Amino acid sequence: MTSEYFGPLLFIDVSLIVMLYPISFLPLTFLISKYLKKPAIKMILFTFFGGGIGALFFEIIYDARFVEEFNLSIITSILLFSVAGVIFSLVETVIKKNIRFV
Repeated sequence: MTSEYFGPLLFIDVSLIVMLYPISFLPLTFLISKYLKKPAIKMILFTFFGGGIGALFFEIIYDARFVEEFNLSIITSILLFSVAGVIFSLVETVIKKNIRFV
């Protein structure tokens, strides 16, 4: 029965992640880029902060009844935001290597 709602629920989750991710990571990007220059350390920090922000957004967006009704797991949110953090740091590294004025 819950598989009927999985497609729209996944679409809503992905839409929220796409909207909230740049807002949450913009200040962090400026701070990390200012003080850290090594891409590996940036990737680790973005991954861990992404997981933390994913957990925070999961708690803010979903109430306990909704989580129980759809059998949602906070681990999914943490993993999605962590993967987004890795992708974000890779894209930032590639852009900085290919564009000299950034």
